[in-house]
Amino acid sequence: MLIVFIAMAMRSTEILADPVASALVVVPLVLFYAIVLGAGSAVGRFLMDGPGEVALVYATSMRNLSIAIAIAAAPGFPPASAVLPIALAYVIQPPLGAVYMQYRRDVVEQGLTVRELVASRVRA
Repeated sequence: MLIVFIAMAMRSTEILADPVASALVVVPLVLFYAIVLGAGSAVGRFLMDGPGEVALVYATSMRNLSIAIAIAAAPGFPPASAVLPIALAYVIQPPLGAVYMQYRRDVVEQGLTVRELVASRVRA
């Protein structure tokens, strides 16, 4: 996380020069991770067993953090517009993995639907 902070601090003037464009970076990043996570989960559900599905999701959606940080921290490269998505990806991936494991534990392993899980949590 320190490297993410340093990489963003090095490019902070460029990032903060256009805050709207910086905020708009989040939307495609979230959509990308939602699509990759959904596709990995769907393919894994139909073609693999439980542990294989988890491995597929993690291999497709939660990888290459060290490469992303190396690119973000490289002096003079990449441009400021590319540092923000890389740094945000580093911040998004670990919580996404935790949410996916909660989903596996609460929905898949218990045989519930997401709607049933939400309804049981709201009533409790």
